[in-house]
Amino acid sequence: MEDLKNWIHNRLFDQVPISISVINREFKIVDANPEFEKNYGEWENRFCFEVLKNRTARCSDCAAALSFDDGETRVSEEEGYSRSGEPFYYLCHMFPLIRKNGEIPYIIEMSTNITATKKLEKEKLEAERLAAVGQTVAGLAHGIKNVLMGLEGGVYVFRSGLEKEDQVRMIKGWQMLEENIARISTFVKEFLNFAKGRVPKVKPVLPNQIARIRPNWPVSAWRAT
Repeated sequence: MEDLKNWIHNRLFDQVPISISVINREFKIVDANPEFEKNYGEWENRFCFEVLKNRTARCSDCAAALSFDDGETRVSEEEGYSRSGEPFYYLCHMFPLIRKNGEIPYIIEMSTNITATKKLEKEKLEAERLAAVGQTVAGLAHGIKNVLMGLEGGVYVFRSGLEKEDQVRMIKGWQMLEENIARISTFVKEFLNFAKGRVPKVKPVLPNQIARIRPNWPVSAWRAT
């Protein structure tokens, strides 16, 4: 048994390519393997949140604290900092050490570096966003083209009213121009907001207001909605 224990510590604990640490109920690291020190730096007499996340206090949503309370094994995706200060993403498996009397003095944490995977996920999301931007530009150009047709119609109505000195016709043409210019402005602002990657602000609306066709809109402008 002694040989088995030595093999587990010298080979399994010290040589596995994942970070292993043992924390007590004060959230201090009492033991760690070389891979942990390689990734996070010096750990002796330091708190886990200090070493892993460069914090001065325990995380409010600490999964290890929950495992100390209920003795359950947990898996948590975490974000911390490497020994060089770079952002470091890791998948942490937490195994409580439960004594016969039910006491849980330690939790063993096994962490796998998923930083490269996270980077690929972000690149994929960015590529998808750019593809969506391309589709949006094409749709926006088509919509603006339709609105421009409405502007041309408004110019024609206004000009013909001016030539005939028909004030009613001039007012109608001017209203067509104003409404279509406003629509172009809305198109451009929405596109810029999307391109910047802002989080959309969602609020309830009445569908009938969106679908309603206003009487003084030209058909070409309505089709652009």
